[in-house]
Amino acid sequence: MEHGGKTNLNLRNACFKNDDQPLDERLPCKASREFSRAYIHYLLRAGEMLGIQLLIQHNVCFMMELMRSVRSSIRNDRIREEQSLWI
Repeated sequence: MEHGGKTNLNLRNACFKNDDQPLDERLPCKASREFSRAYIHYLLRAGEMLGIQLLIQHNVCFMMELMRSVRSSIRNDRIREEQSLWI
């Protein structure tokens, strides 16, 4: 996993209304790669459960990739050098 995912997005904000970017194309899950920020914005504003479900999938995927990266850093004795990238 590429580091630098310290960004929080509030997809309810109007600035995402026309944002066709995926949530995070670096992540392997469908929710992160195949649904636009604008579509998830719409779902959240409309009160559709699918919007929340997609965000949950994205967040779980992000955490799994983060933990995979942490484990790899521990195995390779690079935890000190890389911890600032995650926090």
